[in-house]
Amino acid sequence: MRFFYAALAGLILHFSGNALAAAPAYPFCVDASCGLIDRSGNWLVKPNYSKLVPSGPYWVVERASGLEGLLDAQGKVLIPPSFLDIGQFVDGLAPARGRESKNYGYIDTSGKWVIGPRYFGARPFQKGIAQVIHSPKDGAHLTTEFIDASGKRVIPREFLASSSSSPSVNGLNLVEVAGADGEGLSSLIDHRGRFIVPPRKDQFIDLEKDGSIFVQRGNSQYLVNANGKTLFQVSGEEANIRHVGEGLASFEKPGQGVGLIDLRTGKIIVTPQRNWVSVGMFNDGLANLRILLPNKDVSDGYIDRSGKMVIAPRFRIASPFVGGMAVVWGADSHEGVIDRTGQWWRKPQEGQSFRRMSEDEIQDAGHLRSVMIAYHRSGGSLGGPYTPDDAEMVPVARLPMLQELFDGQQLLASVRQHPCGIEVGVNAKGERIWPENLLGRCAAEQLSTNLGYDEEKLSPAARAAYLKEKRRSARVDAERQHEVEQRDKHSGDIYTLMTRRLYPERAARDDRLRKLVEDAGWIRGAQEVSLHGAARITLPAGLKLLVPGKVAALRERMKAEMAIPLPLPAGYLALQEQKQAGTITEEDYAKRERQWREMFPEAFATKPNGEKPADKEDVVIPMAMIADENDRWQASLRVVASGYLHLDESSLPAPDDLIETLEIYGVWRNAGGIDTEVIGHSSYEWISPLRLDQPKKILSWAYRYSDMYSGKAAGQGFRYGVVGNVVVPGRSYLVQVSANWDGPFSDSLGEVYFPEVLAMAQQIHFEPGQMHEDYIDGDKRVQIPLKYLVTGAPPEAFQRFSANLQHVIERDGQKKQEKMKHQLQRLGLVVFVMLALFFGARRHSKGKRSEAAE
Repeated sequence: MRFFYAALAGLILHFSGNALAAAPAYPFCVDASCGLIDRSGNWLVKPNYSKLVPSGPYWVVERASGLEGLLDAQGKVLIPPSFLDIGQFVDGLAPARGRESKNYGYIDTSGKWVIGPRYFGARPFQKGIAQVIHSPKDGAHLTTEFIDASGKRVIPREFLASSSSSPSVNGLNLVEVAGADGEGLSSLIDHRGRFIVPPRKDQFIDLEKDGSIFVQRGNSQYLVNANGKTLFQVSGEEANIRHVGEGLASFEKPGQGVGLIDLRTGKIIVTPQRNWVSVGMFNDGLANLRILLPNKDVSDGYIDRSGKMVIAPRFRIASPFVGGMAVVWGADSHEGVIDRTGQWWRKPQEGQSFRRMSEDEIQDAGHLRSVMIAYHRSGGSLGGPYTPDDAEMVPVARLPMLQELFDGQQLLASVRQHPCGIEVGVNAKGERIWPENLLGRCAAEQLSTNLGYDEEKLSPAARAAYLKEKRRSARVDAERQHEVEQRDKHSGDIYTLMTRRLYPERAARDDRLRKLVEDAGWIRGAQEVSLHGAARITLPAGLKLLVPGKVAALRERMKAEMAIPLPLPAGYLALQEQKQAGTITEEDYAKRERQWREMFPEAFATKPNGEKPADKEDVVIPMAMIADENDRWQASLRVVASGYLHLDESSLPAPDDLIETLEIYGVWRNAGGIDTEVIGHSSYEWISPLRLDQPKKILSWAYRYSDMYSGKAAGQGFRYGVVGNVVVPGRSYLVQVSANWDGPFSDSLGEVYFPEVLAMAQQIHFEPGQMHEDYIDGDKRVQIPLKYLVTGAPPEAFQRFSANLQHVIERDGQKKQEKMKHQLQRLGLVVFVMLALFFGARRHSKGKRSEAAE
């Protein structure tokens, strides 16, 4: 019996699992972040994407970085976001463009190249063939051909590629053939290359998704079948035939009006009606029709497939029915929604609008065709003073509506406006599904808008929630920045693209340098690796290491590469020729030369005699490099034979003292020494104050810095970043781990990845006899104060300045002392005279009184 119930349970799970797999998913966006929901409005995939588009039975997803990946029907990641473009999957293949090349190829659902990226453009497969586009060979035209799933050409000729080229439909393809004058002649071929519509210069061909073919030649339009036979024709300056869906087309004969024909046979269904202005698209057996009223105004209603008026024309504008619902505009131009009977489902009102999903959003996901999004003009907040602690107390039902997502008449989910200033996602039952940390999200919003980023104004609960939200937001920012770096690694950011175009020699060298780093001989975890001397690391899985010897070899190879002189940019040489020819003014020449020098300063960094400046002598300290396998972060490991570093809590300098020292030295670091031409300011803030892990005897600290400096000196401007350090001491060696991040996302990068760097550093250790606890009296000890590990010793220029300043202070002090002495002496003389007069007056007064008494 137990076996029976177990088998029954297994069958239930099996079939229910299949039902879940087949259940439709819907894209839903909150605050510009999109995910997938089910029909109840609950998350299948949380909103981690900026866009989701159906692709066959899959979802192509796009991150905020622009990288695209692939999910299965229920949201499981098949391809992490790593491509610049992924097209429609048909029979398991999709056109795609990766980060390494500007060309397109075809990938499978695992992201593996099945047909390598060698095409200028590529379209999805249809019935086993796909159209690909080649770069122009002669600089004049793009060419196109048709291939099978192995990349082999299936039609033995090339055609011209143009904007009229479209995906295959029922084995038919629009192409252009080069005419005698080189211009493209429009034509239609089948999958064997046979002409269905022969090439002509004076024709335009429209191939619809259902395989319908419309041809225009001069003032005549034709409906043609798949064999090229004309089924219907109209002629005249205003004559037209237009596809209106569900096997029908509308046609217009000048002076006679608009009618309907059968697409398959060309037979007239409705003869031209003089008061018909235009017919919209048929859906659900109905089409919106615009008619001319007796008073010469126009109005919209709905007809069925026979042309019978089903819903009387009373709308200013009517759109096609989809899923039994249609969006219409009333006489006051406000939007509403009607059902198939013409009754109002949503009456028109101000501030309300509706939108169907576009063809690009729908692709081939049939269930999305009935989806409608309702937009509402924000009703504002609930009013009154607001504090983040009230976030959870506001009933969702009272929040003003921003958007509603419907499948037909069924509400799937909605977006509402929270009074703290954020968007809230709500499911079909009215339960909040986003954000998960409402208090923290509201606190973050209020800090940025009303509280001046003063965390002390938050309650303890709000601050705790905010810190949690801050960590989540930092992780999102860090991941986005990493993806941007990966996106631009080969294809290039704006500067790299500009370099490739204006200075290809420099771009080629950058590519060679990148290749040197990639092929430098990285060791992958997990394994035990020697760093230098007695220092070792247990390299964790997911990290890669370049040992000191490999780093030194890489440095020499890079120095050799950098020593090869690059030619001056061709554009700069052309500018020189313009100057010599006198075709440019001195003012324009000076301006453009300055621009070239600012864009590519290394091209002009030479000594007066033409020789490039020699490199400074390197201080040889064994250094390894370590990085996350996906290059989310990297750090240097320096092994220094410095001696024993005594560590205890009492030896740690105060955090405030360290920050103060950094701020003093920062000014002089920015200025490059004492320079009256430069005004500089540096500010520092702890991300992680100097901390001692007593059991493991590991020091760690991380801070953010911001340098602002101005003046006439070179290098003026603004710098911002995060520096993280870990020191692992042994008996005779120190290993210092250094990582830094700069740029606008450095805060988030440091917050997120420094803990990973610290965790990695805890895997560094020393061989027996050389560990920190192996110290014995008499061993060499580190001489520098612990403070200098964090701040560094005062710069020499600053020391000289300090000495001079002290001398000035002492000299001024001596002068002040001498002056004070003279002042006191003078004051003493005055006091002496006054006292003498005082006592003399007393004696004189006493003598007078004695005389009077006698």
